[in-house]
Amino acid sequence: MADRCRWDVSLDGEATVTVTQVADDIDDGQCGYRLTLESAESTADLAVTSTTDAVVATPEQDESAPAVVVTLPEDHGLARVSVRHDSHEQRLFLPGSTLRHQCLAVIDGDVDAVRALLSTFDDPIQVPAMCGAFLDLREIGALIETLACVNRYTAGRLHSYRYPLVRSAIVSPVGLSVSTADELKTLVEAIDSAEGVGSVMLLDSIAEVMATVSSAPALTDRLLDDLGFDRASIERRDTGLLLTCSLAQLVTTKGIGATQDFVLERQWWMDGDYEGRKTRAENLAYSERDEAWRKLLCMGARQSRDEFAYVLANALYWSGEISRTDSRLGELLFDAAATVAVGIGLEYLEGRARYELAVSKGHRLRGQNCYELSTRQFSDAIEIASEHEFLPGWEPVYARANAHSAALDTAGEHEAAVTVLEDAVAEMFEYDIPEEKLNHIIHHLEGQKLETQAKIADFADESETPIKMHRSATIQPTKDTTTATVVQSSRPGKKPDCS
Repeated sequence: MADRCRWDVSLDGEATVTVTQVADDIDDGQCGYRLTLESAESTADLAVTSTTDAVVATPEQDESAPAVVVTLPEDHGLARVSVRHDSHEQRLFLPGSTLRHQCLAVIDGDVDAVRALLSTFDDPIQVPAMCGAFLDLREIGALIETLACVNRYTAGRLHSYRYPLVRSAIVSPVGLSVSTADELKTLVEAIDSAEGVGSVMLLDSIAEVMATVSSAPALTDRLLDDLGFDRASIERRDTGLLLTCSLAQLVTTKGIGATQDFVLERQWWMDGDYEGRKTRAENLAYSERDEAWRKLLCMGARQSRDEFAYVLANALYWSGEISRTDSRLGELLFDAAATVAVGIGLEYLEGRARYELAVSKGHRLRGQNCYELSTRQFSDAIEIASEHEFLPGWEPVYARANAHSAALDTAGEHEAAVTVLEDAVAEMFEYDIPEEKLNHIIHHLEGQKLETQAKIADFADESETPIKMHRSATIQPTKDTTTATVVQSSRPGKKPDCS
C-alpha cells in the first residue's frame, strides 16, 4: 500500500493528534477517521470542527486519550478539519475514500486518474502538499512524476515549487511533513527521482529553509537539532557547503567578528601552506574555486580579521556561483558575499555578488510565474551591470525580455509581447556576445515570438481547426491555456511513458 492509515500531527510542543483511519466502523462507501489527542495535560480536551460536510461525532469517553470520529461521505474530496487543544489550533486534511483511491491510482502511473485528482485542487502543487499527510514518503516522487506527465502547466508548477514543497514539509506539521533527518532524506530522494520536475538536493533543501523561515543562526541550530542531524557531519558534507550557508547567516546578523569566532572552533582542512593554498584558489578554474575557498576557511580564521573576511567573501561568492539550483541557496550566499565584500572594499566581488543575487531572484520568480517581480529583479541586475564593465549586461536584458513578454502573454496582450521579443532580438546584436551563444539566444527569442504570433492567429480565426480540437481534448487546468498532451499509460500499474 502506498497510503498510510495512521499519522501524527503536532499541535504544539507537548500535544499530538494521532489520525487513524477507521473504515471498518462506518457504512460502505464512506471514510472515517479517529482523531486521538495525546498530551501531558491530565485535563486535556479536543475540539474538532469542519468547514465541509464531514460529520464530527461526539467525543468518546476516554479522558486519558480524548478522541473524536470524523466521517466523510463517499464522494467527499479533501476535508479540512480544524483541531483545537487549549489555545493551540491546527488544520488537518482528511481524504475521502474516492480521493485516496485516486492518489493510489496516480502513484501507480494511471494518467487518466490525474484529471479527477487535479479537479479537487486549485493548484497542482497542492496535491503533494496536502495529500502527503496520508501517503508514504517514498511514493511522493511517483505521484509527482505522473502529475508532471499530464501537461506543461502542471509540470511547470511542480518544477518551480519543488523546493518550497520540501521547505513546507520541514517546517509545517500539516499535510506533507517530515520530523526526522531520515524522513527528510527519504522525501528529497523521492522527489529527486521524479522525472520531469528537476533535481532536489538535501543541502539545498535545508538552505531553502535557512534563507526564509529559519533566517537566524539560532533557528537553524534548533532546526537541525529537532531533525536529529549530526551537526559536524552535516556541516562537512559537500566540503563544507552547509557550513558556508551557516556563515552567511552569521555574518549578516552578527557580523564578521562572531563569524570568525565560530569558524575558529573548527579545525578542518588545516593541512598545507596557507599562502600557497590561497594563491591556488585564486587561480583555479571557475568550476573548482568554490571547494578550494571553503577548505581555506578554517585556516583563514586564524589570520587577521580582514584576511578572514577576504577568504569568507570568496567562499560565499564562489559557492553560490557554482551551486546553481532552483533553491534559494545561491541567494543566501550572494547576499552575504556582498555584505562581506563591502566591509573590506572588495568592489569587484561586491558587484558580482549583487548582480548574481538579482539575477538569481529574477530566475526563481520567473519560474514561479511572478513575472512583474521577476522583471524588477532583472532591471536591478541591468543597472548593476551598467556600473561595472566586467559584468555581462546582456544576460539580464535577455532574461527580462523573457519575463516581460510572458507577463504580457499571460495577460492576453499578445501583440505587445511580440513587440518586446522583437526589441530584445535587436538589442542582443548591440552586445559583444560569442556567436554560438548569440545564435542560441536569437533562436529562442524568435521561437517565443512565433508561438505568441500563433496565439494571435488563433484568436483571429474562429473556425474549429484540428489543432483547436486537439487542445479541447487535453487536460486544461484552471488559470492556464497552455496546450497539453495527455500521455496514456501503456500498461496499468506501470510508470507512465513521459517520452
